[in-house]
Amino acid sequence: MSRERRSDEWAGPTEDGWRRHLNHTSESMAERKAGDESPVNNDIYAGRNTFGLADEDVVFVDDDARELDPTRDPHVMTVLGPVDPAELGITLAHEHLLASPPATVQTEPDYRTDKWDAALADAESFGFAGGGAIVDCTPQDNGRDLAGLLWVASRVSVHLIATTGFHTALHSRGIVKGHSAQELTDGLIDEIRRGDQATGVRPGQLKAASSLDRISETERTAFAVVAHAHLATGVPITTHTEAGTMAREQLTVLADLGVDPAHVVISHLDRRFEDGAMLRDVLSTGATIGFDQLGKPRYGPDEPKAAVIARLIADGYVGQILLSHDLARRSLRPAYGGSPGMTYLLDRFVFLLLDAGVSGVDVRRILVENPARAMTIHPPSPATC
Repeated sequence: MSRERRSDEWAGPTEDGWRRHLNHTSESMAERKAGDESPVNNDIYAGRNTFGLADEDVVFVDDDARELDPTRDPHVMTVLGPVDPAELGITLAHEHLLASPPATVQTEPDYRTDKWDAALADAESFGFAGGGAIVDCTPQDNGRDLAGLLWVASRVSVHLIATTGFHTALHSRGIVKGHSAQELTDGLIDEIRRGDQATGVRPGQLKAASSLDRISETERTAFAVVAHAHLATGVPITTHTEAGTMAREQLTVLADLGVDPAHVVISHLDRRFEDGAMLRDVLSTGATIGFDQLGKPRYGPDEPKAAVIARLIADGYVGQILLSHDLARRSLRPAYGGSPGMTYLLDRFVFLLLDAGVSGVDVRRILVENPARAMTIHPPSPATC
């Protein structure tokens, strides 16, 4: 299914184009809010079909579109199924729409972001701001909610991508210690190929994680399991670095297991944005890095981050950078009364990039082309599985 867009919605990848594009989408959101004082309401879908549409609603369907074969064709696996990577649009590469981490919510309830209508409202706000896709980086051990993601995905125009794999040992220890590495690997591969047993949702991304300044034994096992699942399925890998540490070590572990760094995203490296040598060392491997703590004053102002990105682009790394917010707390989400919300990237950070000297063309590449490449699944040939 293709989604029809107004001809004036995209004004072009120039600075003036970005400003007109974002002004247009902001006006569209204001018009919607003026006509709907209660956008977060479970009753608004009464009488509508699975996709939240009333009988009189019209959806543009491209009858000439070729159906993707996920066993053969490069694709992105969304919560609703495989799509052409070019369909993603502006993408938030690292978020947590729905999560309730068992290891932390009792002591830090701010991490309980488990309300479906709140997730819907935040995803809608990103869509109205011009966004096209959100990658939910919550694995099973961190309180993933595939039923909720499926509910939200069927009601918004934004593509949602789910994740499977493991968080740090704090979250994954029980799962990893309770099964053999082969059992864990088989479980991930089965979920990727056949879908979650309860919902049918197929993850579009694998995840592994390390702790602060170390990769524990449990985490090394998880990295091995994720690496083997990647090699068997072609599903890309993202990693969690605690405060930006152990990035190069993670890549070494994965490379020793046969993983090409070009299929790996190392997240949270803007926590160490001042360490230019480390960033360039990671980028030199061909891996992609995530500046995904945007809009969080506790981790420093964003203007210096934009300046660092501009310098990395000047060094030739424009194709290896992803952006996002990693809004894993209620206090960061407008639907729970927090801020900055998932529109910060488009409302604010894009203009910091432009002010830092990044061209509109490069902004578009970072927001659209890079995540489309990073999230593309290249199914391995049967002979290599």
